[in-house]
Amino acid sequence: MNAKRSERRLKIGLDFVNLREPGEGLGRFAGQLVQALDGQASGHEFVIYAREEMAEYFAGLAGNFRVASLRLPRRRILPWNQISFLRRKTAEGLDILHSPVSTSPLLGGRGLKRILTVHDLAFLFSPGTAPRWSRAWWNFSWPRSLRGAAHVVTVSEQTRQDVIARYAIPREKTSVIYPYVSFKNADVPIKLVQAARELFGLPERYILHVGAPHKRKNLVTLIRAFALLKKDPSFDHGLVLVGPRGWDDAAVRREAVGAGLADDVVFTGFVGDESLPAVYAGASALVFPSLYEGFGYPPLEAMACGTPVIASNVSSLPEVAGPAAVLIPPEDAEAIAGAIVRVLNSPGLADELRLAGRKRVQQFSRERMGREYIDVYEKAARS
Repeated sequence: MNAKRSERRLKIGLDFVNLREPGEGLGRFAGQLVQALDGQASGHEFVIYAREEMAEYFAGLAGNFRVASLRLPRRRILPWNQISFLRRKTAEGLDILHSPVSTSPLLGGRGLKRILTVHDLAFLFSPGTAPRWSRAWWNFSWPRSLRGAAHVVTVSEQTRQDVIARYAIPREKTSVIYPYVSFKNADVPIKLVQAARELFGLPERYILHVGAPHKRKNLVTLIRAFALLKKDPSFDHGLVLVGPRGWDDAAVRREAVGAGLADDVVFTGFVGDESLPAVYAGASALVFPSLYEGFGYPPLEAMACGTPVIASNVSSLPEVAGPAAVLIPPEDAEAIAGAIVRVLNSPGLADELRLAGRKRVQQFSRERMGREYIDVYEKAARS
C-alpha cells in the first residue's frame, strides 16, 4: 500500500446505520475501526452515521470525528442504510463513504467513492446461518455493492480469495486489513478469574467455546467430542459455552441433554468485555471447531489471555491462528477429543501454545489497522 500521505483533507463517512448491537461481532469490529482511525494523525474528517440509540457508543472521540445520529424504526423490515442516504443532505460534502459492517447503499450518494469491508461470505458457504430473506437480500446486494466499490477490504486472505473467485473482482481492487485484539496481551489476575467463575457458575476446570451457537460454529460436534471424553470417569473438566442464543441453540442444548451432559455443560449467555478475559483465562483450553469463519476473534482473544487454543484447520482459521494453535478437522469428534486430551495431558505443549499465542497476538495491532485503512481511503481519493 502506498505510504504517501494525502495532501488534501478528506471527508470520510463511516456507514454504521445497520449496526444494532455494540457488544460482539460486527459491533466489536466497528468499535475497533473507529478507535484505530482515531489513533491516526491523518488530518481527515470523519462522519459516523449511526442509529440514534448507538450514538453513545461512539462518544469521546477526537475533534475530527462527528456522529450523525439517525432516528430509525427498530424493526428489521429492511437494511436501513439503503434509504438513509437517499436524502442528498445526508452525504453532502463527503469524498468517501465506507460501509464497514454491511453492503453499501445502492441508492443515493451519487458520485461518492465507496469502500467496502467484507467480513465473510457465510450466506454462501454456510447458508443455515441466516434466514431465507436475508440470504436473498445478500445475494442481490453484495454483487452490486462490490462492483460499485472503489476498493474492497477483507479481514483475511481467505475471504479475499473467496470474494475474488465468487464475484470476479480484480485482485488490485482488494486489500486485506486484519482486525486486532482489544484485550490486553497479559495474564489476567487470579482474583478476577475467581470472580468470573462465581458470577457465571463455572466449574473449577473447564474447556471453553466463545461464540453464538450458529450451525457453522459446529457446537453439536463439540458436544459429541466432549461426550467421548466424559466416558473416562477421571476426566474432570466441564464444557463452558459463552455466547447469546443463536440459530442452532436448541439443537446444541438437545445434544447435551441427549448425551446425559446437562449438568456438565454450562451455557453462560452473552458475556461482556469486562468479564470475558477472566472467563478465557480460567479455561484449560479454548476449542473453536468452526466450519467457516471470515476471521474469527475468539482464538486470538484466548491467546491474549494466555489460554491454549484448539481450532479448525479450515477457512481463515489456520491463517489467523498460525502456528500458535493445535489445528483439527472440525467434523471429526474423535480428533477434537484427542486434541483436547493432548493439550490437557501435556503441560509442555500447553506452555508452548501459550507462548506462541502471546507472540501471535502482537501481529494484529490497532496502529497497523488504522494506518492501512487511511492508506486505502487516500488511494481511493487519488484514483
